[in-house]
Amino acid sequence: MSENKIITRGDVVFSVGKAVDLSSRIMAVGLFFVSGIEKVFSYKATEALMIANHVNPIFLPFVIFLEVFGSFLIIFSVSDTIVPLVMFLFSILSGFLFYKGFSYPHLMVWLKNISCGAGFLILYLHSNPRKDRFLILFNRLVSRR
Repeated sequence: MSENKIITRGDVVFSVGKAVDLSSRIMAVGLFFVSGIEKVFSYKATEALMIANHVNPIFLPFVIFLEVFGSFLIIFSVSDTIVPLVMFLFSILSGFLFYKGFSYPHLMVWLKNISCGAGFLILYLHSNPRKDRFLILFNRLVSRR
């Protein structure tokens, strides 16, 4: 869909391409955002799940940070390179760590992880690192040293 399609209603200017882009970003990270918030409210249960799957619970704060803060960075187009790539790797890694076995429910969740990862990988592949505000800020901070 082209970003050139503009609809005007009085003083309101509406770009169809930008609306589709924003709604796609919200749908792409919705699962991760909600999951991160849920982990905050069920912290002890999530720790127990991690321990049961032989994953050190010391990583839980980082996972919550990635799921919640990373979602905002993607929704508001702050980072279209680094964060989607990390989310892709996180999706695949969590599939391997938490959904072992060959049962139908595990297969469905594993396929969900693969699908989410593919969406993040597509976002990464179609991004422009020169416009990534997160990378620009990082480069400015590093170049000051």
